[in-house]
Amino acid sequence: MKQIILIAVFISTLGPDLTLAQSNIDAPDASASPLSAGPLTRHSWIWTNLNLTETQQRQIHGIMASNKSKLKSAMMNVLKAQKALQDAIIQSPSDVNQIRQYSRALESAKTELTVDRVKVRAEIMAQVLTPEQQQRFMQFERQREGRLQRQMDELQSS
Repeated sequence: MKQIILIAVFISTLGPDLTLAQSNIDAPDASASPLSAGPLTRHSWIWTNLNLTETQQRQIHGIMASNKSKLKSAMMNVLKAQKALQDAIIQSPSDVNQIRQYSRALESAKTELTVDRVKVRAEIMAQVLTPEQQQRFMQFERQREGRLQRQMDELQSS
């Protein structure tokens, strides 16, 4: 099966970084689920903890597949901007204006990717998850928020 980069939009909000993984989104079996598609991300445990039905897994897979092109393009823009910034840092480390310019371009690309991810996440929340699953997901979000706050507190106290 063709390997592609899959942006795990729904669960990417659980981590501060751009979470990528190799996955078989083009699986020949249309009923393939996110759980059986391979490792989604380091946060794939959420799929299990939400107790998704097979139907929900297929729906999420469909949403991800229908947004694959847009998300892949947004991720490619981030990677290109990141590479341009890295090249500028290596080639012209003293040209801070150029580094700022490339840094702004990278942040803009990340913003667009984030917006696209949030749209897909909202679609999954509204169309697939039950109210109980939505509540459970929000608990994960609050836990993440707590971890971020602890990291900020640790940084401030060090």
